[in-house]
Amino acid sequence: MVAQLALQAPDTFAGLVFIAPATHPWPGGVNWYYDVAALPVVGAVFSHTIAPAVASLVASNGVDSVFAPEPAPDNYQQSIGLPLLFRPHSFLANARDVSRLKPEVEAAAPRYPQIDQPAAVITGDADTIVYPDIHSAGLVRDLPNAWRVDLAGAVHMPHHTRTDAVVREIEAVVAKTYPDHMRAANASETKNAPARL
Repeated sequence: MVAQLALQAPDTFAGLVFIAPATHPWPGGVNWYYDVAALPVVGAVFSHTIAPAVASLVASNGVDSVFAPEPAPDNYQQSIGLPLLFRPHSFLANARDVSRLKPEVEAAAPRYPQIDQPAAVITGDADTIVYPDIHSAGLVRDLPNAWRVDLAGAVHMPHHTRTDAVVREIEAVVAKTYPDHMRAANASETKNAPARL
């Protein structure tokens, strides 16, 4: 999504942060249930009958697999409203989006060199959902002002499991994008800091 926004409205964004991005063509496709749910007629039937019935059986394992080998954050499923994903219309819409992802990135990837804003590409080096060697490496190769941050042992959700590192990279993008603002903010913080004895 970040790459698409940068391509469609480049003057809107001064800097970019990619977190575990899916940006480049990959071998294979997506999970079968996305393809089935995206089919005309069959997809609607699947999304209204099978998906909601099976969801309660597989949802916890699905969340666990996204975070594994790390634990999912406490109350993660509740905080994101996971059951809402399995409402028939929501499931169908998500499946259509996911099933179209690969063709979308195939079309967009050749244009990535046009994205010249400073860009942090943050990835977990243990991500098995979106492969860093394809997507993150591809972005750093294709974007002229991008840098890659591999978080050791992190998986697909580093913004939940390595929040401090993600925030540091967001700050780095802001510093590269607005260096005078960052200098002024740092000077103000130093000036207003309490005296230490």
